[in-house]
Amino acid sequence: MELKENYNSEKTDSRELRSKLIFFGVDLDSWGKKGAKTLDELQKEIEEGESVLVEENGELVRKVESAVIGVFYEDLEGHKYKLKEDRQVFADGNVRYRNFPQAVLEKIKRGENSLQAAQRGLKEELGILDELKFKDQGGVYKEKESVSYPGLKSAYTQHKFSVYLNDE
Repeated sequence: MELKENYNSEKTDSRELRSKLIFFGVDLDSWGKKGAKTLDELQKEIEEGESVLVEENGELVRKVESAVIGVFYEDLEGHKYKLKEDRQVFADGNVRYRNFPQAVLEKIKRGENSLQAAQRGLKEELGILDELKFKDQGGVYKEKESVSYPGLKSAYTQHKFSVYLNDE
């Protein structure tokens, strides 16, 4: 089965997407349960340019790029504090405990660079509208089965940043 360009575009047909996943051996039975996301959520993610599906070595891979932001504060006595995300609460009430070492992880959307995604992430997740100085901390690439989409291999490129909330 050939991977069509429309799996990485603004309009994705859900029946074709379901067929593609099943063809590549992705079991959809656990999707939408116990913190796993639904097929509709994957479709939306693809349409919004937050991920793409590609075929690599006969395997379907979800590729995601994200900005990972460490958020820090130093008080007047020199004590340093680090904001940390410990859970994600879904609309249905399910909770996924994350224990992330960073405060914000934001998917990079189509047409956006990593710094723009980092700035958007602080605005959306923390309500921070101020112009801040982001320090580039490099990047990392990893592949693993997705927790959000069980059975679907995902490749993550993370662009790391740090930012201090202190007044300058």
